[in-house]
Formats: sequence, structure tokens, C-alpha cells
Amino acid sequence: MDQSDSSSSLIPEDALRTKPDSQLIALLNIGGAKVGELRTIAISAAANALHYAVRCGQILEEAFRRHEGEFGEWLAANIAEHEGAKLISEETARKWRTLWRKRDQLFPLDGSEPLARSITEAYIKLGLIPEPLDSDPDPHAVKPCFHLTFSAALMDVEKWPPAERRAFLTKAEPIVEAYNRALELTRSA
Repeated sequence: MDQSDSSSSLIPEDALRTKPDSQLIALLNIGGAKVGELRTIAISAAANALHYAVRCGQILEEAFRRHEGEFGEWLAANIAEHEGAKLISEETARKWRTLWRKRDQLFPLDGSEPLARSITEAYIKLGLIPEPLDSDPDPHAVKPCFHLTFSAALMDVEKWPPAERRAFLTKAEPIVEAYNRALELTRSA
């Protein structure tokens, strides 16, 4: 990006105030076109990054198979560093391996719309990270009484390990009670 494209090249307010409408319109159209172009590039880059993460997940899955029990040490010994940090941490490797294993959920074989268009969106949709909470909420907005995240991939309860089913039941009990009470109140209203 050259200097003329950076935010440090903002137009001084006094200079902006003296420009005729025709120049303001031209600047807006140029700026709007540039934003559109960069947005398209960013969306494409995010999708490409997701595809590379899935591909790396496939490779990591094979490395995990070969070095099970020593995978962390294998990663530490073989993954390059950039600016003092490994390019792929153990946590990232775990997430990318999950992307690989759940690739059919991310990219349906029937040609339907992909579940996610970026790595972060894929992590959220697959339940690898929580959905971000609104960091700057409107102080006048009505705040919901609850926040619930549940992945459709989790609906196949028969395949859950028994310990996971018990944990779910323990955590879901207050939700079921609240649901039943809300249903009762709604029916009586």
C-alpha cells in the first residue's frame, strides 16, 4: 500500500471545507471504489486462508497419526518461527485438524453454500471458539436474558461419548427449566 492510500494521508479539514462539491463527489467515488476493491480482496484472502488451513489440517492429521504421543514435540521441532512465535501452535494444529475432519460440514458436497467463508467463521460454526460478544454494546439496547450457541453438528447425540451426554444434561438442565417456565407463561398469557 502506498502512502497516498494510508489513513495518515487524510485530507486536512480546512482543505476539505474549501473543495467544491464536484471534488467531494469525485473523492467519495474514488474512495468507495477502493473500499469495494479492498473488501473483495479481503473476502477472497479470507476464503483462501480457510482452504489453506483445511489443507494444513490434512497434513497435520497425517503427522499426528505418525507421531501420536509425541506430536507436540514433533511440532516444536519442525514448525518454523516468525517474529519469535511458531507459525503453527499446538492449539492451531488442533483447530486445523478439526477443520480437515469436518471439511464436509464446511464445504457441502451437494454444492450448497459453504458453512463459513473465513477461518474465524469456521471456528465459530464448528464450536471451536465461542461467538464474540458485542464489545461495544449500545447502552440503550435491550439486553437478552440469555446467550445460547449450539451447533447443528452436535445434534447426532447417539455418537456422543457417555461423559459428554452427562455433561450436556448437567449444563442444559437450567435451560430446560427456563424453557418450560417460559412456555407455561406464554400459554397462560
